[in-house]
Amino acid sequence: KDVQNTAETITEGQYKNNRDIISIHAPNATSIGEGAFFDCNNLQQASFPQVTSIGVTAFQFCGKLQEVNFPKATSIGHEAFWSCKNLQQVCFPKATSIGKHAFGE
Repeated sequence: KDVQNTAETITEGQYKNNRDIISIHAPNATSIGEGAFFDCNNLQQASFPQVTSIGVTAFQFCGKLQEVNFPKATSIGHEAFWSCKNLQQVCFPKATSIGKHAFGE
């Protein structure tokens, strides 16, 4: 399932454990809350052109996530992409703060 979200904020745990999402595009979102996509294990692609802040554990355990695009993100929370073993393409050109274990397993 491809999700289009027009909200300005993706809230804490909003899509947690959702197994239906394959891709998400949120053109208006400026922040992603803690654990917003935690364990969305079928999520493969995420695009957030306006997001500046990615919360702690936001995409943790999204094992199929391959591509993320955050051209305006300046802050990436602790363990935000922890255990995203299939990440192949990432875009964070403005990141100035990357939390401990943001990437890894």
